Amino acid sequence: MQVKRNIHSVVHPASPSPGGVIELSGNDQIMPRLYTSFLFFYGGQAPVQEALQLLKGSLSQALRLFYPLAGRYREKINGELEIVCNDEGASFFEAWVDCGFDRFLPGFECRPEFDILAPPLDASADISSIPLLLVQITHFQCGHICLGVRLHHHVCDGFSASHFLSSWALVSRSIEMASDDGDSKVDVKIHLDRTLLRANNPPSPTDEHPEYQTHMPDLPTSWPQCVSKIFSFTPSSIDELRRQACSDVSLNHSRFEVLAAHLWRGVIRARDLDPEQEIRFGTAVDGRKRLDPPLPEDYFGNVNFYGYTSWKAGELVENSLSFAADLVKAAIAKVDNAHIRSALDWIAKQDTPKSVVAAFCTPFIDLAMTSWWRFPLYDLDFGWGNPSHVRIPTFAFDGLIILLPSPAGSGHVDALIGLQAKQMPKFEEYISNS
Repeated sequence: MQVKRNIHSVVHPASPSPGGVIELSGNDQIMPRLYTSFLFFYGGQAPVQEALQLLKGSLSQALRLFYPLAGRYREKINGELEIVCNDEGASFFEAWVDCGFDRFLPGFECRPEFDILAPPLDASADISSIPLLLVQITHFQCGHICLGVRLHHHVCDGFSASHFLSSWALVSRSIEMASDDGDSKVDVKIHLDRTLLRANNPPSPTDEHPEYQTHMPDLPTSWPQCVSKIFSFTPSSIDELRRQACSDVSLNHSRFEVLAAHLWRGVIRARDLDPEQEIRFGTAVDGRKRLDPPLPEDYFGNVNFYGYTSWKAGELVENSLSFAADLVKAAIAKVDNAHIRSALDWIAKQDTPKSVVAAFCTPFIDLAMTSWWRFPLYDLDFGWGNPSHVRIPTFAFDGLIILLPSPAGSGHVDALIGLQAKQMPKFEEYISNS
């Protein structure tokens, strides 16, 4: 698959933003300096020019509300970032490829070509010059389209990214998108006050925080071949895992807890690790409703704190599913108001937030997991219907699992798994036999 033509433009907010500078929270600062990326495949016929103009016009209107996404970073002396709300805009690409949708049928499995469908990145660009939002509409020969979106992780977490995307789609399909004076008629709320996640002064952490570390683990000089694959779970298959996990203990496990435990044990088996090897597991936990008082539901930023646990590989494999599910459950339960406030103070005590990374990132040993399956990603109708598939433009990686909503409907889950290529067959065998 090749791109036949690619046109770049810049989309600015429909009217000037209030300007100023947004101070990022400590939790914003320690997020990976990467983009959260999505691909939305639309199988319906979307007229080329109409789709392009609708997306650009509605994005401009959406940026009036989500104006931090139209700004740029500024780096302070200690390495912290802040957002200058200067309305420099989002990058918008329009591309045409030399194939049809049928290249990805039947199930839009992970493919290296997905990267072409996402907005291009300039890895050499200075952090202060990069757009915080990039969009690409790709036209297939059959008339179908793919919408690729990248949002920089320091600006927002998955929940806020979903909030922005849903709001943009709402604006796009609204027949009263804007009045003559440029005011949106769509009722979209956004809360931009990041001081709600400010640390104490002076910071005084009250808890231990093994979920963080202040150094990157040693990275290998050469990386083995890695691949990713989608594994689909039905509501009945997840319910069966819950029955297994609750068969010998009184604890009731959530659908996420049992699925996370199941996949964690499968990754350990596939890696064939030393039984004495300590395995660290971390998962993003949304803190919005866990804080006291809770944050506004429309808070725009990063509120994902880490549920963290560790155990020996051999014991995780030899014990029952409920054993691993208990560990996941306890890790998530620990992320309460006191722990979150303590985490913010712990981060603030470090010399620079650039030094803080997740503690569960040792290559080929640890496992990180994030769940987007409850986000309404399949409801993103920009004016030509809902997407047929939602995917991530990443193919070769290891040590990360992303749980996605499924095109099969409510209760179904697509798990995107990354592993070394030589380990993936063993993981597939584990999933098929369990």
